[in-house]
Order: sequence, then structure tokens, then C-alpha cells
Amino acid sequence: MRYTLLLSLLFAAVAGRSQIFWTENFNNGCTSLCLSYTGPNGAWSFTNTGNNASGANAWYISCAENGMPPNSCGAGCGGSATLHIGATSPAILADLGASYNAAKETNVRAESPAINCSGQTNISLAFNYIENGEGTLDNATVWYYDGSSWSQLSDPAKTATICPGGQGLWTAYSIALPASADNNANVKIGFNWTNNTSGGTDPSFAVDSIAISGTPTGGNAPVAAFTVDHDSICQGQCLTFTDQSTNSPTSWSWAFPGATPTSSNVQNPTFVCYTAAGTYTVTLTATNASGSDTETHVIVVNPLPHPILIVNGHNLSCPNAASYTGRQWFKDGAVYTGFTGPSLSVTVNGSYSLRVTDSNGCTGFSDTVVISDLAVQSINSSETTVSLYPNPNKGTFTLNGVTGIANTSATIEIYDVTGRVVMQDKIAVRNGSINKEISLDKDIATGMYLLKINTGTGRCTLPFRKD
Repeated sequence: MRYTLLLSLLFAAVAGRSQIFWTENFNNGCTSLCLSYTGPNGAWSFTNTGNNASGANAWYISCAENGMPPNSCGAGCGGSATLHIGATSPAILADLGASYNAAKETNVRAESPAINCSGQTNISLAFNYIENGEGTLDNATVWYYDGSSWSQLSDPAKTATICPGGQGLWTAYSIALPASADNNANVKIGFNWTNNTSGGTDPSFAVDSIAISGTPTGGNAPVAAFTVDHDSICQGQCLTFTDQSTNSPTSWSWAFPGATPTSSNVQNPTFVCYTAAGTYTVTLTATNASGSDTETHVIVVNPLPHPILIVNGHNLSCPNAASYTGRQWFKDGAVYTGFTGPSLSVTVNGSYSLRVTDSNGCTGFSDTVVISDLAVQSINSSETTVSLYPNPNKGTFTLNGVTGIANTSATIEIYDVTGRVVMQDKIAVRNGSINKEISLDKDIATGMYLLKINTGTGRCTLPFRKD
């Protein structure tokens, strides 16, 4: 029941981008006669503001006057404590709710603990209350403390007395705090009760469901938005994301499922890379002091094409070549210049593959096909006949043949299919001939390799397989 005002204020705050940041409901579990109160915000205090007779009225915090929603009649204890003025003398009349002794002069103010309004502007105070008394003689007023001095903020009107048994009608009230409350960490609010001895009518004063709201200095909450350089990419490519959020966010939280990295807190992430094909949802949460907002965007990662090669002797062909927008044959890991057709007739030993581009702009390679049973290659001389045997081998083989040169040595380099050099050596050339046994390191993996011989005036490449 006591949350009716708070809910109404919350809806109004959302509509106006204002937020409730401080509340007090006096929930202490006390049924009667409690003269002190320390709540979740700290301790309330009580200050004499004028003359107080012996047995003067006092502020109680109990459910002897039960907190009720607006437009409800006052009631006895129902478990919802309030801050209210009640009699202390005679003892039989002590804390009967918002019922005071009009013959006992009283001047006392209930004061809240410090309210930290840092980061808040346009601050307002709201509460539910009942009040009667006698005009301004027996009267409750609302006070404000700016960190250095107290001043009267308002004099709320007496509430209606239409309820049976003299009970008050609970009423909602709100008022703006002075501009000095903005970003002020030492604000307090107070409720002052004064009565003379000329008589008056119950109820005195009771208050409940206090709420203080304001607009965070960050302004409105962000509206998250972002752009990306491509909505559709190829497997293995990277993206750049650019924040386009409005209302000045101060922090960003990105989520990139399926990518590397998987998350980021920078404003404009770069090099967000996807290694697996699929559809992925990117999420940005933009935040400032006023709140946060989330935006999502779908990224499509297309697989790389993998053309299939058909081998028929020394002829290579790609049966679905027409479905690709671009083709290029490779020999020994390098572009085979001039060969872009759907098939290739091999005339020289080597490692061959086909690179294609599909309709998504993605590029991929076929598996490598090794041709090694064609005639031995020459070193820029028709007199050269160098052989490598056995082929395949276990990592030990012989180079033998005629180079047709007068040099006394030649260099050899052995490459794996990635182009990495796994061995280098210098071999003797005697009377224009080579006869050299080569042994690879035992830790060199099985697979296809290329042996290149460089005589200084020419070179050749001999493919072989290590089993």
C-alpha cells in the first residue's frame, strides 16, 4: 500500500528522465512509543526550534499512526510505521498516533540524515501526509538544509477531515528543492511542528513514503547505435565497429560471440576477426549516469570456397569452375602466370593448386596436387640430367647427374609446401657432375617437398615426397 506514491513518481520519473535516488519509509517494526530512528539512510535527529513546555509533544516513529496510500483515511497500527507528532503527557495519551496535546507548547523539528545529491539536478521532494492543528498556530512546515543553514521550504495545506472518528485523509505532496541542492552531497530535509496552548484539532501531523528524485547530470540515458564496415564477410576476415550512440555514453560493452576477441570495452573496436563461417549477433550496451541502452546487429560470415580438382594423368580440371567469378592456377605456391582456365595440362613437375573467388567475394584454394613423374628438369642447359631417387623416400635420397657447368659447387634448398626452408646445403660439382646423398633431419614431417638446385648460372626444382 505505501508504495503507491513511489510507483507514481517512478512512472513520472521515467517519462521525464528523472530518477528517484533516495527514499524513506520509516520501517522500524515499532508499534508505539519509539522516539528515535536509524534507517538504511542513517539516523534521524530532532532539534528544538523554540520553547517547549514540560511534557511537550514529540516526534514518534511507529505504526501507532499507520502509513496509508493517498486518499485513504488514517488508521491504527497496520505494520506501516510513520513519522508523526504525538502527546507525551499525560502518559496514558502517549503515542496514540497523530494525536497531540494542544495544551503543551511545542517547537521541534525532525531532521533527516545527509542526503547525497551529487550527480543530480532538478531535484524534487515528495511524500504522503496527514495534517490538521489550528491554522499557523498549530502547524507543520517543511524545511531544507543546504549544507550550511536551514530554511523553510513550504507550508503544506491542512488535509481534509472527512474521515470518520476525526481521522485525517492521507494526501500526496511534492515540491522542488532549491537549485542549491543540485550536486550537493550534504542536503537534509526536515519537518517542523509548532503548537501554542490555545487549542487545536487532531490529527497533528504524520508523514510517510518520502521520495527524492532528480535528473542525473549526465542528461538522458544513451540511445545505443553503431555501424560496421561490412555486414557480410569471408571466413578469416576482420571487422571494425564504430559507435554512433547518442546522449554521450561514458562506457561501452561489446559482445562478439564467435569472434576474436569475444568482447571489448573500447568505444570503437577494431580487428574483430571471425575464423568460422556462420551468422553472429553483435551486441553493444552504451551507458552513462542516466542509464544504459542496447543495440544488436547481425554479421554473416561466409565460408571460403574449396574447389574440387579432378586428376586425369597430367591433366587437372575443376568440374564446377563455372560457378566461380575468378580462377587462378598456382605452381609450387606461386601464381602460374597466364593460367586461369577451368583446367590445366601439366607439362612440368611441381605442386599445383587452383584459387577461386565465389559470388560472395570469398577466395579459397583447392587441395594441392603433386605431379612428379614427368621428365627431369634442366638447369638452363640441354646437357643437364640431374635425378633425385628414390622418390618417394624415407628422408634419405641421392642427387645424381650432369650439370654441364665448370663450377666446383652448387647450393641446394629444400622447401615444404608452405614455402618454409627446412634444409640448406652446398654440394660439390666434380667435372660437371653431381653425386650426393642427402639426409633430412629425422624430425622433418612426412609430406611433399621441393628441392631447388642453384649452380650460379641456372637452377631447377625437383619435387619429392617423404614417407
